Amino acid sequence: MSESSNSKSMWDLAKGISTILIPILIATFGWFFSKQQHQVEIEKQYLDRVASLLEDLANKDSKKRALAITYMNHLAKKNQIDSTLAQSLAEVSLKFIYGDSTYDNVSAQIVKDNFEDVFKTDAVMKSISPRVFIHIQAEEQRKDAKIIKSELEQYGFTVPGIEKLEIVLSKNQLKYFRKREQAEADTIIAFIKRIPTISIDLHPVDLSDKYENSAKVRPRTFELWLKDEKTN
Repeated sequence: MSESSNSKSMWDLAKGISTILIPILIATFGWFFSKQQHQVEIEKQYLDRVASLLEDLANKDSKKRALAITYMNHLAKKNQIDSTLAQSLAEVSLKFIYGDSTYDNVSAQIVKDNFEDVFKTDAVMKSISPRVFIHIQAEEQRKDAKIIKSELEQYGFTVPGIEKLEIVLSKNQLKYFRKREQAEADTIIAFIKRIPTISIDLHPVDLSDKYENSAKVRPRTFELWLKDEKTN
């Protein structure tokens, strides 16, 4: 067979192979490209979902926040969001709830219902500052209450205010709501007793039987109840 015949045969063979391979290659690359596009779309949807959750978790609207927490737990159970990420977001949300000046116990309860481990962790509780609410029975007590408030704030406590309540007390009380907060309650009592211009007999009151695992009261919350010495 002549050289030109061999060349023609090789060319015809190459053409035949290319006729078969080109559609296969096109189909293969098309499948690969479609798969990549699909993966990119899935990742975009995931990021959009997380971004939307973050926006709702930080929302001041307690209803939106509560729905977002419940929805996030649903997504985690369905493996539509990483469970570790969901736990972290729940923790951030709980810190936001605790850090807000107006404590939203409804949203806190939703976190407890959906992410109980996050609700119980000490790390979240230790990240918030302790606060002391002061209650008096008579206006004459406000002066001493203001001194206590000022001293506590300098010590690092948040004191939202002083409230007068018409409740008869037999003794001055510092109420705490969780067993693990007893030591901190004792520290507050000792601190108040050391204020040089204040002479006060102060007793701890443990309410942990009712509130130990409750979301109704924000962790590290204490209540100082001062009796009116003139009427008691």
